[in-house]
Amino acid sequence: MSIDPIVNNDPVGWHEKVNDLLAAWDGGAAPTSFGAALVRLNAMADDLSLPTMESLDSTAVKRAKINGLISTYMSGDWMPVVLGSSIKAFWSADRTDLITLSGTQVTSWKDVIAGYDMVQAVSGARPVWSADGFNGAPAVDYDGIDDQMTLTGVPLSFPIGSDPGEMWIVFDNEAAGADTTTRRVFNYGGTTNNNSRALTLAGVSGTQRLGGYVGNGASAGFSAVPPVDASGRRAARLQIDGGVATAIDGSDLTTKAVTTPATTDTMVRSGLGVSGTGPFNGKIRHIMLTGILAGDDLAKVWAWTEIQRRA
Repeated sequence: MSIDPIVNNDPVGWHEKVNDLLAAWDGGAAPTSFGAALVRLNAMADDLSLPTMESLDSTAVKRAKINGLISTYMSGDWMPVVLGSSIKAFWSADRTDLITLSGTQVTSWKDVIAGYDMVQAVSGARPVWSADGFNGAPAVDYDGIDDQMTLTGVPLSFPIGSDPGEMWIVFDNEAAGADTTTRRVFNYGGTTNNNSRALTLAGVSGTQRLGGYVGNGASAGFSAVPPVDASGRRAARLQIDGGVATAIDGSDLTTKAVTTPATTDTMVRSGLGVSGTGPFNGKIRHIMLTGILAGDDLAKVWAWTEIQRRA
């Protein structure tokens, strides 16, 4: 699907799908004309810091993001598993069949792709599963003190060493803006910053900011910080490809901090650093590891995470 045929021809059936999309986006009533729909789609583009529909022809990447948002919503049942070999792991709080509980405490959380199992045997360190804690959607809730889930060893399919790859996480960050603790949402590799890769959050000048790092064996290369408040429900992307860069809620990647990754294979962990520091304070809905995404795959994953974070 492309924007041009939609704008020029307004095909039968598109209005109904766009009505659903706009209702999910801003809660408004269905537009009564294509012109009214276009106004609201432009407002949606503004909200995402994208160009308006009229200017999309000159910005192919951002046009793909809007196309992905529309086509992903129109498909209804699109899921990241259709990425094939590009998706390495996918933990989803929506998949109750892959979550084991003791009461409401999570003792086991298996990924959708190969059953990779993050576990927690200690009652006081287990996060809690909620059926509606993510704005009405399911989530795994970490207390910001010691909750964490760990998989011993790193699966062979994961990007390690200097392999390129991406992390995509849909989370609800409940840490205060003034909280300067660097909190690890998800990480894997060895037991230090120098041999692992992680997506992080921390307060900077009173505002929560997204970050990330990858170790090169001797030190850690830290990404630039996107200038976006990272508190609340967010969709984050960490890209490691000869360095590290981050993006949040569909923004462009930050300038890459160049380094040669040297990720080892000791553990995979959510909610706490591999070194045992930086507990995450908030909820996780989805964690996904992929290869480097581009084109339609990137547009659809971006669109899917954006819809999921809004629940």
